[in-house]
Amino acid sequence: MLGLYGAPAYDIERLSALAGRADQNSWLARWNDVMPDWLRTYIGLEGLASHVVTYSPLVLHALVQTKEYSTGVISPSARVRLDQQERMVGLRMERQRRLFNEERPLHFTAIIEESVLDRPIGGDQAEATMRGQLEHLVDMAERPNVEILIMPTAVGRHDGLEGRFTILHFLDSDGQKQAGAIGYVEIPDDAVYIQDQNQVEKYNASVKLLRSVALSEPDSVTAIASRLSALA
Repeated sequence: MLGLYGAPAYDIERLSALAGRADQNSWLARWNDVMPDWLRTYIGLEGLASHVVTYSPLVLHALVQTKEYSTGVISPSARVRLDQQERMVGLRMERQRRLFNEERPLHFTAIIEESVLDRPIGGDQAEATMRGQLEHLVDMAERPNVEILIMPTAVGRHDGLEGRFTILHFLDSDGQKQAGAIGYVEIPDDAVYIQDQNQVEKYNASVKLLRSVALSEPDSVTAIASRLSALA
């Protein structure tokens, strides 16, 4: 199909190689009836990625959400039906298992706006929800494959202000060399996949700039811990 639509040979070969390694995604079948196609594609790619880098300006990324925080984020929601919300939360929790995989752990970098730490999620239970979520972030930051970086509001203008984005990095079939990357930008009820490597490199350049002004990992943990102290 890619050939029929005139896709470049490089993209055909790369996506075909990724598809050939999708043997570990059969667990997704349990959620087929609640996932739109664009989300199913992303989660499949996430399962194959070696390193995922995200910039989150509004809410935390699904891979570091607690169950209570995730429930608060999607309930109520114009995008998720009421009868499917519990299952969508379950899907997010299942995706997080890769962070704890001993043989092939996913490396995850989360660049998070400082304001996200102060946004109460959880309705009437917001205080307890945020306390649990912040504690979870501190715990996750201790893992060698997880990097939490907080973007101070005082920085002002920076390269992430155009909106959230994700970059998925892949290794070759031998798991030894980088095999390109895919950019992912979610829009209402759909998503854009960026495969042109020149365009992806611009996102990588943005990540470098964001890193240069974000708090260090220790200082990021301190910023999270200060919110926990305030809640206590």
